[in-house]
Amino acid sequence: MKRSRNKHAASKRSRPHRSVTSPRGDNDVVATDDVAWNTTLEVEIDPKLAEAIRSRARLRQITLRIGMDQIEEARRVAARTGVPYQAVLRRWLAEGASLARSLRKTG
Repeated sequence: MKRSRNKHAASKRSRPHRSVTSPRGDNDVVATDDVAWNTTLEVEIDPKLAEAIRSRARLRQITLRIGMDQIEEARRVAARTGVPYQAVLRRWLAEGASLARSLRKTG
């Protein structure tokens, strides 16, 4: 039985030697072959950042026509609060949906 060679390993050997210069402009140069690319790094992520990433992943892009007066009001609120206006609009939608659910339960 004939084994096929790993094409990634073959291409790695044929690549020219490249170096990466530090973004600080230092003369610290690291050869890409000297980096342990398969090493797993454990990093601690701020819980708020992790939640923001998770909540962003649950979003779905849609097209929605909204009145200019509503968009302008969302932009004014966003400017006062420092939150992007799209997030303000999402919050308003969530509040409206929550109100509709509570009315349905009591109605």
